[in-house]
Amino acid sequence: MVYFDNSDTVTLHTSGSTGTPKEITVEKTRLRASAEATCRFLGLRAGQRALLCLSTDYIAGLMMVVRADVAHLELISQKPSSHPFANEGRIIHFAALTPMQVYSTLSVPREAERLKRVKKLIIGGGAISPELERKLRRFPNAVYSTYGMTETLSHIALRRISGRNASKYYKPMEGVTLSITDDSRLVIDAPRIANTKLTTNDIVAFRHNSNEFKILGRADFAINSGGIKVHPEQVELALNKYIKYPFAIVGTSDEKFGQVVTMVIDATADQMPDSALNEIFTTTLQPYHKPRRIVRHSIPTTSNGKIARRQLIDEINSL
Repeated sequence: MVYFDNSDTVTLHTSGSTGTPKEITVEKTRLRASAEATCRFLGLRAGQRALLCLSTDYIAGLMMVVRADVAHLELISQKPSSHPFANEGRIIHFAALTPMQVYSTLSVPREAERLKRVKKLIIGGGAISPELERKLRRFPNAVYSTYGMTETLSHIALRRISGRNASKYYKPMEGVTLSITDDSRLVIDAPRIANTKLTTNDIVAFRHNSNEFKILGRADFAINSGGIKVHPEQVELALNKYIKYPFAIVGTSDEKFGQVVTMVIDATADQMPDSALNEIFTTTLQPYHKPRRIVRHSIPTTSNGKIARRQLIDEINSL
């Protein structure tokens, strides 16, 4: 593995969920600084078992290796799959999974019980649906949603989603300073991890008198429909309670409004009729959040399972 070679740097690839994947080169000292911050935040100790079930071709999997190295954890490695606990019955002290892996694991009772025994579980790489979060809130041990990206060498903030300490706000790790731009985009200053400040495209709101934050949506995917700005992630969040098959909300071109809110439904999914969908829109959404267009179309994803929104928008606009 490149982390253990004699080079001082590692070349990483971004996921491509918001555009073309990029190559970035980072110093290994920064990888270790990120790993140390996570281990301190979670209170991980030498000798504890960590489960690696993510591809090390991406930052999430690579950082599990680095964390095990810096904290002297016992790293248990297995081929990435949607059922990482199918053949793993040992007590795991620390694991990182994607929402898809968690969802699939919970569908099998024996695997679900094994997942519940994980002492510290972090979930990243995609949005956690409200339904999945409700299930995880009842877990007996600590479960966190992560916030970060390849450019921040995995997460720089975590949000507890299990137990009485569950929160809607992300708490930054030690050494991370946050601020926002005039248009509410999050700015990350983490000098041990990145050598420059990073202005993200995530629209956030800070908790009152706190550096904790919640995510409202993405600036680059905000829909400007007739002068009203709509964040598609907020629409998806509201509809996830009622629509169980794969769908995405995007802004597509419109002669009158510039853009309109559009629901794209996976063409292969069992679907309810438009009349039923429109009834859900009316009872659930604010008027300017209602999709004006419903399209049946495949929903492209990146290599690590995120919706490739820019590609999807381009495909729908070309229909």
